Amino acid sequence: MGYLLGSEVESMAFTDTGAEYQPGGVTHAVDTESETFVPDAAVGYALCGSAVRVWPDRAFELDGASVHDRCAAIVRGNRQRAGQAI
Repeated sequence: MGYLLGSEVESMAFTDTGAEYQPGGVTHAVDTESETFVPDAAVGYALCGSAVRVWPDRAFELDGASVHDRCAAIVRGNRQRAGQAI
């Protein structure tokens, strides 16, 4: 089971090469094996049910900054059931 990064906010910064977009605000886990996951979509649903901006090139980090508590709890529970290290 893989998790991608989802965020409630998309921040934009202007650089010498143009606009650069970054995840901002609270971060969520998006399950790549969920029935609601669409690989090429910019938006999707997190494990907790929140609508989020999906970052397909970034993995969800359980110990990252501003992680949504409910998503973290679900990921921990799924890993424990699968016998994976948390």
